[in-house]
Amino acid sequence: SQDAAAFAALAARGAAAARDLDARSLALLSWAFAASRCGGRSLAPRGEDTLFEALEAHAIPRLARGLGARDSAALAWSLATVGRACRPAFEAVAAGAARVPAAQWSPQALANVLWAFATQRSGYGPGRVFDALEDAVVAKADALASRDVATVLWAYAARRRLSEAPRPDAVFGAVARSPGLAARLRGASPQSLANVAWAVAALYADGGGLDDAGRALGLDAVLAAVAAAAAPVARARRLEARQLATLARAFAAVRADAPEPTLLGALGRAAAADARALSPLDAAMVADAVSRCRAFVGNADAVVAALAADAADRASDFDAQEREDLCRALAVCGFADHALFGAAAEAVFPRVADDAKLLPVPTTAYAANDTDRVTVLEVVPYDAMFLAPLGSGPGGGDAGAPRRDDPIRELYVPPQDADVASL
Repeated sequence: SQDAAAFAALAARGAAAARDLDARSLALLSWAFAASRCGGRSLAPRGEDTLFEALEAHAIPRLARGLGARDSAALAWSLATVGRACRPAFEAVAAGAARVPAAQWSPQALANVLWAFATQRSGYGPGRVFDALEDAVVAKADALASRDVATVLWAYAARRRLSEAPRPDAVFGAVARSPGLAARLRGASPQSLANVAWAVAALYADGGGLDDAGRALGLDAVLAAVAAAAAPVARARRLEARQLATLARAFAAVRADAPEPTLLGALGRAAAADARALSPLDAAMVADAVSRCRAFVGNADAVVAALAADAADRASDFDAQEREDLCRALAVCGFADHALFGAAAEAVFPRVADDAKLLPVPTTAYAANDTDRVTVLEVVPYDAMFLAPLGSGPGGGDAGAPRRDDPIRELYVPPQDADVASL
């Protein structure tokens, strides 16, 4: 197309000029190519690669350490958005960003640079830039728009879960204390609401509620603000499947400190009404979440039954862990017989000819002990039948809890659109 040809020509011109670019031109050129992507795809892939290779070789090492806040953020965002994995380039940008005075950072620039370093996969450990920018984030917490709040909290939580970094209590506490947070979140996008809930639950969930640090930081108020903003969106069915599942899983993980269960009920109804639109992972996450909260979510049984009925029709699409989560949710909700149990067994053990010389394969087994804790096991392999009952290990008092200790096991990378790269 003409657009592709034009971008290829521009990329070639930019690559040829890489040795002569000044700092502002470097930021603008990289941002323009990253922002021009359509659906995450480049208009001129080969030209884009050639351009960024030239920038990484001749412009970024020379200029990155002297960039200001705005240009550092734009360059970092651009490199992450196009999927560059040049470690020296990210190291140079991080070194420059770490030297920028806190007063120079705008809320948008902070959000963009933190998102970039949380999502880059160059192998560079971004601890230096996160630590250096923490004071700026705390100082700007009152000025963060809803999208910036979500991006900053998500980035710090993602960084913490991918490394042994200390928990960013100062950042989360500053956001929780910032005036007008509830009003800001009322105007937030569904993705931002899901990101905030995920970040709080990912770092501060413990035993079905907030841990002591989360309560001391006032994160229950953050959860209340997210719930108040998300409930009408859920009732209006305006949540994408992953946003819905993320909110459900996050609020289930902190259920003891979450606000009234209006949100979880609305999320469950939305999921059950359009179960086929949910991916296997999302369906399993929602079923697991509402079953954990069955005691105070009145429609939990109906939601789990609807999700399981849909899953039974496409059981082969679900992996073993997803089938196990759904079967466990059924058992927790009191279903002793359901089509999904047989469908899950058939997904593991395909039917064989009647005259085959094989022992009969048992169907999916489920068993409850006398403390009402329920485990559902797919019969793979035979020794799986002798796993310890749920709740017998650390933190085992939670009825129907999964064997994994971590309630938030998926690290979903949210998009950071080009229009927030403020230039």
